[in-house]
Amino acid sequence: MDAMDLDAQSADARKMHQMGIQEKQTCIDCHKGVAHFPPEITMDDSALKALEAQSASTPASAKTLYAVSNTALGDLATVYPATQMHVLKSTETSRLVEIRGSQMQGSEQVIYYAAGQRLILASLSEKGQQSLNILSDWKKDDYGNAWRDVALQGEWSGSALASREPMWDYARKLDNVYCAGCHAPIPAKHFTSMPGPLWRKGWGLVPTSVKTNWIS
Repeated sequence: MDAMDLDAQSADARKMHQMGIQEKQTCIDCHKGVAHFPPEITMDDSALKALEAQSASTPASAKTLYAVSNTALGDLATVYPATQMHVLKSTETSRLVEIRGSQMQGSEQVIYYAAGQRLILASLSEKGQQSLNILSDWKKDDYGNAWRDVALQGEWSGSALASREPMWDYARKLDNVYCAGCHAPIPAKHFTSMPGPLWRKGWGLVPTSVKTNWIS
């Protein structure tokens, strides 16, 4: 760490290295010596396919659903993995579901998990924005950002799980098999909703349907 010129680094790198210095970590603790020469990893999607197959057998009586992959909610929105949907009514071919979350003023095309927590549940089309049920008035947080609670109802015809646990198991396996190829395994409790967008930006995982200025 003493050999680093923090001022010459990107903001993201400087933030992580300052944290490492404070916690008395070494480069090997995170990078395993491959920070500049990442290993070539071949991705295997068999576990994901098994998860999708499991979601196809979710009982029709399930009252709560969780999306497994990016899935359209009719022409209203794109719902992202692990988003909770409450089933209001079921038919033979589809379910009427409701998603509840929060919006930040200036980013009305997105439903977040909660006020101040920028974990994206869904990105909305113009029609989706017009179809929202507004549950509260705008209220500013400690940083001056205005938030309000919203709900969106729509027809869900895709597959989904009745529990998030199979997805968390899948995520843990990904962390152990792929992420740990470059850095030490990181416990799930280390990941929080606020730094998430910055990490996803660094990994190239920002949803393309969301404007780049949603990270602020």
